[in-house]
Amino acid sequence: IAPDPEAEVWGVLYRMTRRDMVWLHSTEGVPGWRYYAVWLDVEDRDGNSLRAFSLIADGLPEDGNPSLRYITLIREGAVQHDLPDHWIEKLNAVRHAEPRRQAQEGPR
Repeated sequence: IAPDPEAEVWGVLYRMTRRDMVWLHSTEGVPGWRYYAVWLDVEDRDGNSLRAFSLIADGLPEDGNPSLRYITLIREGAVQHDLPDHWIEKLNAVRHAEPRRQAQEGPR
């Protein structure tokens, strides 16, 4: 996700203890060079307002697309958790990053 006051993001909310949060951050390198945590005001399906956090990749939108592995996990999770069809369609439209190819060496 990226900050955008006009955007809508769907996901799954998990209740976590402080210990769970510390463990999650440590597995994702927070704080560090990969992700940072951002606190958000969210709304559950019943319309209840909650405070939640998400991890956001540290970088610029033009840095690239998600890996095929990562976007596949997100898509499968959205289907498994019965997120709205319009959100699943949006996820399905996300292009994944192409694997980097090593430069071929010329003749020796």
